[in-house]
Amino acid sequence: MLIGGVDEAGRGPVLGPMIIALVISDKNTLEKFRNYGVKDSKKLSPSRRKELYTIIKNEARYVLSLRIEPNEIDDAVLNGHKLAVLEAKKIAQLINMVNEADIIYIDAAHSNADYFSHLIQVDLIKKLRIVCEHNADEHYISVGAASIIAKTERDEIIENLKQIYGDFGSGYPSDPRTINFLKQWIQIHNDLPPFARKSWITVKRLMQTSLDV
Repeated sequence: MLIGGVDEAGRGPVLGPMIIALVISDKNTLEKFRNYGVKDSKKLSPSRRKELYTIIKNEARYVLSLRIEPNEIDDAVLNGHKLAVLEAKKIAQLINMVNEADIIYIDAAHSNADYFSHLIQVDLIKKLRIVCEHNADEHYISVGAASIIAKTERDEIIENLKQIYGDFGSGYPSDPRTINFLKQWIQIHNDLPPFARKSWITVKRLMQTSLDV
């Protein structure tokens, strides 16, 4: 029996891409993952995530991920679509790449988990059994494994961006370092950095404030 898990990293930040990952394994491998300590990536240190990332990549049947850039997120949001719709399409795309699993657990990216499941199934080539739940990364090892893949890959991208642009903090709107970075960038360039999500209300307010000065 093959069991899949899907999760994302980077849904809320104002800076950087979002990563969606799919991990598919058999029951024996999932039990090994449990023994290794695979769980929700937020509950693991960065060093432990990297260790588990390598284990998952080496031992899972399939490990796939998609990188969704800020401009693609902006296009979806600015065209009146919810981010959840874009995520559902990307999840379906990942599943269609493999199309081999008995059941796939998915961390729901919409307040209505059943609706999110419907959005995904609309774009599936082969109808598979999928289960969408909130906080699925805490309940299913397969989703925890996917969260580790997504989080580790996004963290690496963020570190690479910092090597180019300097330290901008976590990239989340709640981080003062991120806001200060954006303010300074706007003051110097009169524009947003190329890896910012222009559709986010945070950057809209910052841009408007700079125009009002």
